[in-house]
Amino acid sequence: MHSLFHIFFNLFESIYHRLHHLRPIGSMLYIGTETYKGSERQFEDGTRLTSGDVTASIHFNNQRLAKEYEGRPSSGSGFRFARVFIDSMHKIADQVLVDPELKTVKVFSGITWFKPHGSRFGFSVEPLPDSLRKKFLRIHFRMLLKAVLPTEFRPAKSDLEPHQFWLTRDQLLKHFCHEINTRHG
Repeated sequence: MHSLFHIFFNLFESIYHRLHHLRPIGSMLYIGTETYKGSERQFEDGTRLTSGDVTASIHFNNQRLAKEYEGRPSSGSGFRFARVFIDSMHKIADQVLVDPELKTVKVFSGITWFKPHGSRFGFSVEPLPDSLRKKFLRIHFRMLLKAVLPTEFRPAKSDLEPHQFWLTRDQLLKHFCHEINTRHG
């Protein structure tokens, strides 16, 4: 039987997905496009992101995460998560070549609590500046982990540091596109 907390969590997730027009890609991720409104950014691969460019936000399927770990032993859960995440990234990369909405995306981004890593797969990661949004995200991460992980496997509150990750279209295709990697390598 679900607790009131889990009911609230699932309701929040559903409303969030509808408000942000997120759609599932693969079993682990949701994606939604938006117009970039920030200052100009230059990425290591030469991609330049300017105000008005199309970006895509990547969100974890938190309901799937909760179901994945519900009642399961946690040994090997990190490996299961990594495998499903990489499979979902392959699906995004393959969709970029055929989906009209994703064809114009220059950069993919999202927020994570994971320690900065992923540079070998083209990700750049930076801490979020101190703000009310960052405080809200810490609370959100705690709620998410309460819904997903047993108490003994949750990270310490001090480890829940929100970071912004970025992945350019070129890096996504280079590291995750089956079609391109089959042809060139």
